[in-house]
Amino acid sequence: MSHPDFNYESFVARYPESPLNQLVEGLQAWLKRLEARGDVVEGASPAVALALVGTMASLAIFERIGVHGGETLEEMVRQVAAVIWRGAAPAPG
Repeated sequence: MSHPDFNYESFVARYPESPLNQLVEGLQAWLKRLEARGDVVEGASPAVALALVGTMASLAIFERIGVHGGETLEEMVRQVAAVIWRGAAPAPG
């Protein structure tokens, strides 16, 4: 994916059943359902999916390169997800 010629859309077209694509599509579908129920800000589900997938991928890369001793604590992952989730929730009232 770090190759300059890599193109995600071409990758998905060639490998629609890839685990990454299944994760992204499943997450987007779930977030759309939450959006329809009013649990996510209207129109925000694509951005929320991108924020979650991008952030979790970054945490995995950080572990790989040895940040924090090569291990991200589960509580930190929960806190990061909670920050994103609070940003996705409709304003009270």
